[in-house]
Amino acid sequence: MNRENFFTHLVVLAPPTTAQPLIRYFMQLNARLSCSAAGDAAELDRLSQACGGGARLVSFGTDLLVPPAILARFAFGAYNFHPGPPAYPGWAPASFALYDGATTFGATLHRMVEQVDAGQIVGTELFVVGVAVSADLLSTQSTAAMARLLKRLGWCLANQSDPLAPLPIVWGENRGSKAKATRLRALDGAPGEEERARRRHAFSIAEFVYPDSMACQPGGHGVPASTRR
Repeated sequence: MNRENFFTHLVVLAPPTTAQPLIRYFMQLNARLSCSAAGDAAELDRLSQACGGGARLVSFGTDLLVPPAILARFAFGAYNFHPGPPAYPGWAPASFALYDGATTFGATLHRMVEQVDAGQIVGTELFVVGVAVSADLLSTQSTAAMARLLKRLGWCLANQSDPLAPLPIVWGENRGSKAKATRLRALDGAPGEEERARRRHAFSIAEFVYPDSMACQPGGHGVPASTRR
């Protein structure tokens, strides 16, 4: 039996303000597709079992860690939109990119595996970092890049039963973490005013709360135009 006959359901893992516009968008791309939204681990666990293996998971704008046992239930793969380029996997990519003085930034679509931001990369959307840009603005721009990436690859996610083709791109070694960000935000141990200024500029976000910073409002940067009302 053709593998495509079994691809029936798409589960969207996203904050509530993002999930419903995404579901509308995917259903515009494939009217026969059944879609559900999960906002937390319990709901994701329930949906992953209810779908009976004929589903794909798409994660957008959430830092929820999905256990391997749940990932394994999605026979048609699990994909995550990461708010940073492959060079910056992990936590607070915008801040670490600014701290390093990166000249390009963007968004990445990749397969989800047990380790965070380590699966095969299937899409990227890059842009040039502006002069004197803040971490907040860079995060907003990466959300817009995620939306452009979604517009490019959304049809494949909603219609293609085969796995999305991996790109010959590997993740960078500069993996961000909450502990590393917290350490760099502490200015007491910074060697000199130049380093302190560099840290203040890069880690200026009040709190590193990933879902809040990545939530996409209907009609905002994070939702393709065809879903706006």
